Amino acid sequence: MPYLLLWLGLIAGATAGAAVFPILDLKALWIAVALAALLLVGAATLGTSHEE
Repeated sequence: MPYLLLWLGLIAGATAGAAVFPILDLKALWIAVALAALLLVGAATLGTSHEE
């Protein structure tokens, strides 16, 4: 099941990128950059521990 979700995410991202690219051209890459930055912040907050 986890591999199925990975493949579905890959297909969804490729489809969305192919749909947006003709409209925004290379500016569409900034959408991917923004989403990657949000995922980075989310992963960083999940990985922090407030225990000492």
